[in-house]
Amino acid sequence: MKFPRIATTCAVIVPCFNEADRLKVDVFAEFVCDNDEIELVFVDDGSSDATLRSAQAVSEKAGSSVSVLRLGRNGGKAEAVRQGMMWATQRDFSAIAFWDADLATPLETIPDFLEVLSRHPKVEVVWGTRLPLMGHTIDRDAIRRQTGRLFSLSSATAVGVGIRDALCGAKMFRTGPILDAILARPFSSRWIFDVEILARLDVLLKSIGSSSASQSLYEFPLDAWYEIAGSRLRMIDFVRATVELTDLCWRYRIFPGKARAQLLSDHEQSGSTVLALSPDCQVVVDASQPAERLRDVA
Repeated sequence: MKFPRIATTCAVIVPCFNEADRLKVDVFAEFVCDNDEIELVFVDDGSSDATLRSAQAVSEKAGSSVSVLRLGRNGGKAEAVRQGMMWATQRDFSAIAFWDADLATPLETIPDFLEVLSRHPKVEVVWGTRLPLMGHTIDRDAIRRQTGRLFSLSSATAVGVGIRDALCGAKMFRTGPILDAILARPFSSRWIFDVEILARLDVLLKSIGSSSASQSLYEFPLDAWYEIAGSRLRMIDFVRATVELTDLCWRYRIFPGKARAQLLSDHEQSGSTVLALSPDCQVVVDASQPAERLRDVA
């Protein structure tokens, strides 16, 4: 049986905030050099340390497969990811992913995600899932695992999409009108924008006649995931997330028509034009430019 190979190239957005001590320059550079179909896009979210320099070091080692964006002020992971993804939509990629900078999910999983999109033309999103299956290496703190399971169940109830691991930091999207519409409006959630992506996907798919997001989502059981020391996630963040989850339920589950109208209106206004980046977003290194230009900018 032959499967259509639709998704063949991918940009991977790596949001970074004060990650200078944890950013594995050599690992990122080696990976992108070994995978010609994949490019990295680092987004420095207004870091106060040497994160920007570390991201540039990856570019210098890897050559023309790494871009670096810098936000003038810290706007949170949600906006850093959105800005990076919007920038990548201007290029000719068939898929765009975002990945945690600490590499809790190994980079070697990215080609597997890309293969899923290639084999399943109807899938819009590949969603990493940290399931403790036999033969898999899921090194996750027991308390966080149970808290995450409870939160995922709450998310499924709030937005109507039964995802098993709502907050895993490894996701890949097929490029096209659905992704453009998801990105057209800034996320209202700072802490759980992943769940808001699910909610937006669901209401958008229903607007074009699809029954739900479940038919366009592919949950991918990760082969490996590691708890990385230095995570800034605290229990108070779960409290904030609960407040945001209530807001998402109100916006997308109770009044889906209004949310759908806003998303479609934003997308219609942008039309075929390039989604506008924030004025605070500076392109420090552009992988589409010649190598000589890269060295000058860096």
